[in-house]
Formats: sequence, structure tokens, C-alpha cells
Amino acid sequence: MYFKIILSYLFLAPLFGFSQIRFIDTVSIPGYFFTYRMKYDKTYTPSNGLLALHFRFIPASTLQQRTLMAHLQKDFYVEKDTVKFLSWQVPEEFGPWETAEESVKPWISKVKGIRPFYVGQKSYPCGVKNHRIIISYVNVQWLHLRMPGKVACDGFNLPLTFDCGEKAEGREYDVYLPLKLLELEQGIKLKHGIPVHPTKKQ
Repeated sequence: MYFKIILSYLFLAPLFGFSQIRFIDTVSIPGYFFTYRMKYDKTYTPSNGLLALHFRFIPASTLQQRTLMAHLQKDFYVEKDTVKFLSWQVPEEFGPWETAEESVKPWISKVKGIRPFYVGQKSYPCGVKNHRIIISYVNVQWLHLRMPGKVACDGFNLPLTFDCGEKAEGREYDVYLPLKLLELEQGIKLKHGIPVHPTKKQ
């Protein structure tokens, strides 16, 4: 009897351990939230329901390697990410939390959704055919989690940016959830592929 129990544990333990969502740390990372709009959408109008807070994020450090427009053109067509920063609040009754380690659970209720755009905020051409984007600069305190690629794809892939093909099998992905908005600068313009911040009043 005990031998069977031990065998069952040895068989299931690796699967259970790999299915868990793990706490890594909390970290402040600045960057840009953006959302694509059709070419005739010249200003921001909030969406309702499922897609209300599903915006995309790029860390400011990434723009040291390529322009924002170059990132936008690649991001729009290719779903190859293994890291994602979310703007939406994940419900406490969210299914994937059932596999979270105990160290994650105290943080779940602290995740807060972020609305980085204001109604009427202008959109700009972005180099993607028939589309424009709306951009805001933020600095956010993030909850950094790590999980199997399949868990990330099944539960945290809105908007659709994760590589959910063969790469997701047997590999871990990183997910960042917003804990606190530290800084927000709306109305960022896009000129020649570069984000331009509005002049601050003295």
C-alpha cells in the first residue's frame, strides 16, 4: 500500500511542481502602454467588457535597442513573446491561481488594473497598415511571476502576444501584474518612430 502511494507521488510530483505559478519579486519598471486603433479612430474611446483593460506594454529600456515604431511593426504581426506586462486586474477567483504557490497568494488581492489613457486622447500613425496607436508613459510597481508557458498562454495571454507554439512546451514564461501606478504621463506623441513627451508646464 505504502509502496503504491510513494510511486504515485514520485510520478505526480514533477507534474504538480511544474504546474505552479511562482513568486519571483516585485520591481518598478517604467515604459509605455499602447493600444492599436483602426485608422479612422483618431481619439481614444474606452472599450467595455473583456477587452476594457487589455493594453500592451514595452519597457523603456527596450527602446535603447530599437525605435518604438520598429517594435510596433514587429509586435503587431508576430506572437513570439515569453514575457508579458499586463494592465488588467486578475480576479481572485481566477482559475490558474489554483496552481499558484503559497508565496503568490498574499499578492493576488493587491493587483490593480491600470487605465493609462483618457477619453479623447489622440492616436497617431504607427507604421502598421490601417492602424494608429495611442500611447502613455508610466512607471509601475509590478508583481513578477514565473510559470509554465502553457499556463501563461491559457490564462494570461490577452492581448495575444505569447508564443504558444512548441516553445511553450517545457519552458517557463514571465508575467508582470500591476501593483501600483507610480507615474503616468498621457498624451505621448509618436514622431519618426520615437515617443515625444509633451512639454511640462513650469
